[in-house]
Amino acid sequence: MAVQPTGTVTLLFSDIEGSTRLLERLGPERYRDALDLHRRLLRKIFRRHGGYEVDCEGDAFFVAFARAEDAALAAGESQQALTDAEWPDGQEIRVRIGIHSGEPLAAPPKYVGIDVHKAARVMAAGHGGQVLLSAATQRLLDGEDMVSLGEHRLKDLLQPEPLYQLVIEGLPSDFPALKTLGDRPTNLPVQPNALIGRERELAEVIALLRDGDTRLVTLTGPGGTGKTRLALQAAAELLEEFPSGAFFISLAPIRDPALVVSTTAQTLGLREVAGERLADTLAFYLEQKAMLLVLDNFEHLLGAAADVSALLQRCGRLNLLVTSRERLRLRGERMYSVPSLTVADPDLDVHDLLATESIALFAARAEAASGEFVLDETNASAVAGICARLDGLPLAIELAAARTNALPPHALLGRLDERLALLTGGDRDVEERQRTLRATIDWSYDLLDRSEKALFAQLSVFPDGCRLDAAEAVCDPDGDVSITVFDVISSLLEKSLMRRRVDFDGEARYWMLETIREYAVERRVAGGEVDVVRRHAEFYFGLVGEVFGTELDMTAEIERLAAEHANLLAALSWAEESGEVGRLALAVADLCRLWLHRGQLQEGMRWVDVALAHRRALDPELLVPLLIGAAAICRFAGEIDRAKSLMHENLRVTTASGNRIRVRHGDLAAAHTLADLADIATDEGDLDEAQALLERGLAVGGGARILASLGLLALTRDQLDEAQSYYERALLAFRGAGHDFNQAVAVAMLAEIARRRGDAPAARAHLGDALCGFKALGDEAAIADTLTEFA
Repeated sequence: MAVQPTGTVTLLFSDIEGSTRLLERLGPERYRDALDLHRRLLRKIFRRHGGYEVDCEGDAFFVAFARAEDAALAAGESQQALTDAEWPDGQEIRVRIGIHSGEPLAAPPKYVGIDVHKAARVMAAGHGGQVLLSAATQRLLDGEDMVSLGEHRLKDLLQPEPLYQLVIEGLPSDFPALKTLGDRPTNLPVQPNALIGRERELAEVIALLRDGDTRLVTLTGPGGTGKTRLALQAAAELLEEFPSGAFFISLAPIRDPALVVSTTAQTLGLREVAGERLADTLAFYLEQKAMLLVLDNFEHLLGAAADVSALLQRCGRLNLLVTSRERLRLRGERMYSVPSLTVADPDLDVHDLLATESIALFAARAEAASGEFVLDETNASAVAGICARLDGLPLAIELAAARTNALPPHALLGRLDERLALLTGGDRDVEERQRTLRATIDWSYDLLDRSEKALFAQLSVFPDGCRLDAAEAVCDPDGDVSITVFDVISSLLEKSLMRRRVDFDGEARYWMLETIREYAVERRVAGGEVDVVRRHAEFYFGLVGEVFGTELDMTAEIERLAAEHANLLAALSWAEESGEVGRLALAVADLCRLWLHRGQLQEGMRWVDVALAHRRALDPELLVPLLIGAAAICRFAGEIDRAKSLMHENLRVTTASGNRIRVRHGDLAAAHTLADLADIATDEGDLDEAQALLERGLAVGGGARILASLGLLALTRDQLDEAQSYYERALLAFRGAGHDFNQAVAVAMLAEIARRRGDAPAARAHLGDALCGFKALGDEAAIADTLTEFA
């Protein structure tokens, strides 16, 4: 197999002309035979001339050659072989071939870059039996027989490209006009750059427009997602399917919905007729035309939706492709939400990163901006970080890439905390609202009503989005009782300023792209909104108290807290900055259980340190739970000495308070801490010290936890009678306190005692009871451990 060529490479694309119609004529089996013969013929020739097969999908080939001469020879021989072949039922297969030379970036086993797109476009312009060459390939060929076909606008919407045809001796050289943008009436604007990273979305939009039952497709999404560019590309791809052409109607400059009809008519070159409504003139003109109209930026002109509907009803062959930040709400409308580009883990290999849409776009635009940029091992991770921080928004990425002529990627990444100020200075020949990221979002914000603006700003207080109950508790839609929070969120969703995803339990979570949230935060701060930050913190502190106010073990409520981790951290930050040290200490004490459960020990250690810095200002009732949680975090983080120090501090505080302080669920704090110290002594092998600590715990009034620890210590010493007595007493205490998880654990330990005694029936009975308890709690890990004991 040929080695993948690099440097200056000649790319060859081919596919079968009219493959769908051919399939219908031949039927599946004979078409499969014909396709197989086509592949064998071409693959053999490509390999003979040193071609590196990049891809072969369906009826198409993508092959790379180190030399343009080899690509041209392979193309000519392929057309000759296809002409000479014996096809099923005499149904000749005609293949079109396009060749372009450039310097695409190798991302094994494929290539990425503009040259790949250009080669595919060259092929798409041709006809079956024809071999087309770009000007770059023509310049590299010496002595080949070629004819110039003049300049043509390819479907990539770029500037006209000189095209050439390879003349193959003995084969036809006369073909119909090329399938380029010049063969149909159109005003689709020339674009400065090729479309990158939208292959899937382009195919899906084209499929919608080809659906015979769909004549109105609306592309929605926030500013900067590339709706307009995607719509233009879809129109270019479909141009040959609309005999009357495809036309682009820019609606951004107008403000009055009544002007949509006149703007459309003017773009199509129509003049008003005396005594006749312009809407009727436009409809008469379009009634018999198979035309595609692209109505760009409709969101501020929704009052004209009725005019659009009337036009579609009167003009049965008219198709409309609309871009808007919210749907038109018309019958038969198919909405397509344009997503952000995919982002990637910065730790991936540079070749894998190049295959990511957002990074490929950044690399291409940065190269165009500086003329020197190359994505490599030194900057790939920073570029991946930039694209992720920019939410994969094409406009933001292009603006960032333009900055690489002044800032290297790592420096650019470091400045993205102020992305709205940084991402300015777009091309001067685009609309003002597309020259900066801020202007793009301004455009959407200015279209909101008062309640929408108020809630949009308030919702920025949620760093990772929120559920509806949180939004209703925290936000106030401008005090208007006739408008609900859900109404406004629904409107913001339709206007593409918010997004919705499904939470872990199937509930909806509403969130903003980070670039949009940053803008909303600015609006909130500028408006002097501070109460919403306090209400946000109070809501999440209340949620923490609700979850940890009852005995919970690995349940859905814990998962709910985990899903709100970013909001919880924001609430903790507010408490610290506001001097609410009591709330901070109480919340951190409770959240230690969450951080332990999820293994987020470093996060826990950081907040423990923050809260403990205020220990002198805390009442013992607040300090003791904090010390217990802090000690647990330190212990599991491996900082045993610090954990013991915190435990002894806790004993001093509880002793000074008369041993009256209790932790959650009623345990005396002193007994709880003595049990923890005993656990550490047991881990260190000092069983006598552990025994003494636990007996001291009993003396100060310790309950179920101390009894269970004494049972475990007795079991460790193989004192089965004492162990059984302690666990039976602990089980009664756990039942009295409603500690379901600890009850199941105590029963499982009784099963272990029975097993050691050789009493298999009793052991199995206890295990069955423990298993029922764990199943009721939904504790998968404990269920698995218990089932293992049955083996």
